[in-house]
Amino acid sequence: MKIVNTNGIVIKSIKYSEQDKIITVLTRDLGRITVMAKGALRSKGNIGIVTRFLSCSSFCLFKGRNMFVLKDAEFITTYPNIELDIEKLTYCSHFADMMMDIVQEGQSFPEAIDHFLYAIIHMNSANPNQYETIRLFFELRSVFIMGYTPRLDQCILCDKEINEEAYFSISNDGMYCCEHKPSGVKVEIHKQGIEALRYIARTSAKNLYRMQISPETIKSLEALSKLYVESKLEKKYTKMDMILSLRPKKDLPH
Repeated sequence: MKIVNTNGIVIKSIKYSEQDKIITVLTRDLGRITVMAKGALRSKGNIGIVTRFLSCSSFCLFKGRNMFVLKDAEFITTYPNIELDIEKLTYCSHFADMMMDIVQEGQSFPEAIDHFLYAIIHMNSANPNQYETIRLFFELRSVFIMGYTPRLDQCILCDKEINEEAYFSISNDGMYCCEHKPSGVKVEIHKQGIEALRYIARTSAKNLYRMQISPETIKSLEALSKLYVESKLEKKYTKMDMILSLRPKKDLPH
């Protein structure tokens, strides 16, 4: 039986039987993989730790017929501030749900893995005023790295430079100047929102979450992100709905 060694982070962990778990792991070399972890639910040692949500480990696996089987693993790290905070945990579960759809089983996508890991690292140390910026930047960058990076510098219709207010067209993947307001689903974006979109599209994953944006920009990007993610991934993500409905406006970042 072939043995495979890889490093990865657990993005899903479910009970399979009284003793066993099935985990989903993101890896740089194998993409998203499914792993049977026998005895994980009864283990108080290493196997129990490495199969927890967001645990990063070095895995030694058998290649089975339908999925990998965990032989052994060496724990690397986890994110305790996320584990202890239900709100942070919900945000990261939402990120993991998106990765389940973006990274395909068995297909390497290192850019997406790095993008996810940096979001988790920043969320682990973030304060509540930063949560929404991290979420919106994560969502939009996720769509961009899938190949849907919109045209952000010139009007799609007339090629006029976009520097002030403009309209983002969901169906046409880009900006329209105010003189050529597009038909269909669109979101009005002001200057800082345009700057934020360019930053999200062009900044490295490591530096992505350093930008601070105003509550007004948060509001416009919320509308844009929801529409753009649903359009391109053809799915509604609902895990955040309860937290967002309860979050007071004063918690939005400044």
